[in-house]
Amino acid sequence: MKTRISRYMCLLLRHKPEQGDLYIDEYGYTDIDDLVEAVRLKYPKFNKRMLKEIVAEDDKGRYGYDETGFKVRCVYGHSFEIRPGEAVKPPEVLYHGSAEKYADSIKRDGILSKGRQFVHLTADYDLAVQTGARHGAPAVFTVSAAKANAAGHPFYHPNDKIWLTDFVPVEFISEK
Repeated sequence: MKTRISRYMCLLLRHKPEQGDLYIDEYGYTDIDDLVEAVRLKYPKFNKRMLKEIVAEDDKGRYGYDETGFKVRCVYGHSFEIRPGEAVKPPEVLYHGSAEKYADSIKRDGILSKGRQFVHLTADYDLAVQTGARHGAPAVFTVSAAKANAAGHPFYHPNDKIWLTDFVPVEFISEK
């Protein structure tokens, strides 16, 4: 049940806030009470305790609270524009997990955000494998993040697992 609720929360927070009549601010946050009320329309037993459990137990770090603790957001994966925060210096190397069926286009065109606002990267190789395996056999690419950053590509670090950037050109990619 929690998995289905978490998926629905992601749908509302990342892609369709209007479905729950949610106001999402420029950083992707919405009021916790409003989110609970919106989710209750589909899952009547949902409450703040369940929300806190879902956020705390999420192994991919999808959710985050603002500094007041009264607002929550998905920290990445939006199909509409949000401000991810301040750009920061990335580590030398990051990884991007994709499905093997997309490997040729990545080698040819670079890593594109496709239907999302940003390209998602991680410093955790195993997480990149897991991400790539969601759509078939995984392909993991090594990104020379520090070099891409020096060439003018900003990087954002919304949580301890995920790094975001607008685009990764081919010259900064190698297949692991």
